[in-house]
Amino acid sequence: MSEEYANQLFRLAAVLYADNNYEVTPKTIHRKIIESVLLESKSVECTVHQIIDFIHDNYNLLFEEEIIKEIVNNEQDRFLTDFRDGNLYICLTQSRRQTLLSKIEARNIDYFIAEFHDKYSQLIDDVDARLLIHRFLYEIFSSNTSSFQKLINSKKGVTGLINLESTNYTEKEKEIINNFLFWDNADKNKAIFDISSYALEYCMLTNKNGVSSIHLTNLKSKSFYLDTNIIYRTLGINGEDRKKRSQTFLKKFNDAGEKLIISKSTDFEFKEGLKGHIEKISKYNTPRIKSVVYQEVKVQQDIYNFYHKWRIGKSNYNLDRFLAEVLSLYDNFKKEFQIETETLRPYDAEKKNVKEVLDDYTSKISSFKANEGHEIIGSATIDAENILWVEAKRGSNNQNIFDTKYFFISTDQGLRRWDYQRKDSVPTVLLPSQWLSILLRYLDRTDDDFKSFVNFLNLKNNEVLITSERLHIVLAGISEMTEDIIQQRTLLNNLIENKFNGVVHKGISNNEIFENAKNYAKHELEERVELLSVQNEKLIKEQEKISSDLEEHKAKVLEDINQLRDDKSRINNRLSEKEAENKALKEELIAKEVNEEFRKWQKQAYWFLLIGALICFCIYLMFSNEDWEYNYSYKFIKYIDSFNSSARGAILLGLVLALLSGLWKIVSFSWKRLIDKDEKEKKRCNIKDEKI
Repeated sequence: MSEEYANQLFRLAAVLYADNNYEVTPKTIHRKIIESVLLESKSVECTVHQIIDFIHDNYNLLFEEEIIKEIVNNEQDRFLTDFRDGNLYICLTQSRRQTLLSKIEARNIDYFIAEFHDKYSQLIDDVDARLLIHRFLYEIFSSNTSSFQKLINSKKGVTGLINLESTNYTEKEKEIINNFLFWDNADKNKAIFDISSYALEYCMLTNKNGVSSIHLTNLKSKSFYLDTNIIYRTLGINGEDRKKRSQTFLKKFNDAGEKLIISKSTDFEFKEGLKGHIEKISKYNTPRIKSVVYQEVKVQQDIYNFYHKWRIGKSNYNLDRFLAEVLSLYDNFKKEFQIETETLRPYDAEKKNVKEVLDDYTSKISSFKANEGHEIIGSATIDAENILWVEAKRGSNNQNIFDTKYFFISTDQGLRRWDYQRKDSVPTVLLPSQWLSILLRYLDRTDDDFKSFVNFLNLKNNEVLITSERLHIVLAGISEMTEDIIQQRTLLNNLIENKFNGVVHKGISNNEIFENAKNYAKHELEERVELLSVQNEKLIKEQEKISSDLEEHKAKVLEDINQLRDDKSRINNRLSEKEAENKALKEELIAKEVNEEFRKWQKQAYWFLLIGALICFCIYLMFSNEDWEYNYSYKFIKYIDSFNSSARGAILLGLVLALLSGLWKIVSFSWKRLIDKDEKEKKRCNIKDEKI
């Protein structure tokens, strides 16, 4: 496969289903392929022969000149034509080109690969994710092409890839591809479905038997027998994700009006196989196992995982009860999807020729799977019975998908490959993704339908450290030595980190695994006990040293405490002395301020006394020392006497009385402030109160 060829196919698929229409007619397919050529061509316009050459070189399809001319002439709203120089030139109208580009370029498969690369860059590392996913998608296309060719024309030999061979990829590449498939992106899922769907269109275009299209009416009224692996998936025994995808898948059969059947052989295989699994579980089952620990380990999803998940939180986890609940799920599953259990074999198993056919099928199926390295799924005898069962129901109606009514749905890749390569008849075995890719073209499609289809494409990862059965046995062995959930988890995680080295290896029996796990747990726990004992002795010594150090420390602390107490006492005494000094100083300052204020208060009295003495001196001069030249008091009196008026005496008397009255007030004021003890004490108290 060239990268350019794969890319051209992917872009063609995007053009074909850009309008989300999958039930396309041959004429529509031809027109869309021509549109794709005109989009991909480097020239603005192409001649009819250039278009034919491009289709052959890039799509490996043969187109006739008249078909192209008829389409472009009848689709003038999509194509522009110009006849010149003896050639018909064709190009897309501008509006049609823009419409197609807007639908296929914005979110094509490469867009999603780039987005996935950004999201999972650490996982991808130095792997070329685009080249890897292109290769994987091309193999899907090739596988579906080979399958559909055989379904449409049973005489056509199988020359291409039938199965997606996981052995063609490294474990790292499988992880990248599976992460891309399981990445929850609805548009990405549709893009993958479109690439896969183009395989059917390709088969229609290359088929030479006259069948050029498939319609829903051709697909109805068919009967599909379910393999045991489909039952396991749908019941949830292989995990919740597979349960949801399988339920979506089977619902489409009901929507299409198709019949679902479980043969007596499959019914027997499921029930007996279930009992066999439970018998294996019971051999190493014990209440001491912590199912929560089992669930924490990433291991394949099967009956063991399903049992431990069911067991969590239950006080009664008897295996008979578990069997009854699984069988109840089985009965409800058949009712929900209207599945019939067919108990009457369409062949006589006692006839010699029938026995020979069954023995031959059983031997060939077993040998084929072993030789090709396919995983041995189920019983080759049951596979042989189911193949013969479907063939007997078909009779002679097995030339193509249209007249063949009966098929067998299985995920067993080895059985499918054997079936496709054994003879010239319509294959008996169909993969879920194979039939779903057809159904989704004709029924209403949801995001969950596309997701279901994509999830059936995952590659099996063979890098499994331990099977679920052996994990159960290992945990049972560990639980013999300890019931503690933390110890069980620690011991199991240690084994996983060391890849179960020394406990599980190739060719070892289950009993040996159990004993190895038990001995490992015993040895580890004894070592831990011994280690804990040593650690305990060390701790005791450390404790004794700590106790001794603590006593010394306590004595030192006590000494320090006493010293601190003495220091505190001295500091308190000094503080008390200082406080007394401060108090005395404060009182001294207050007393000083009080005395100062008091003196100011008394000072007014002294001034008044001076005035009073002056008044007394003036009165004295009025009546004595008349000859003293500076006796102005007497002169004033004489001056008044110079007036011949009776008022003179009155004025003089009034003046003397006024002076005497003022003198009395002065004496009273000065007395209170200088002589009166009570008044002076009261004033001192008031001043002191103001200062405090």
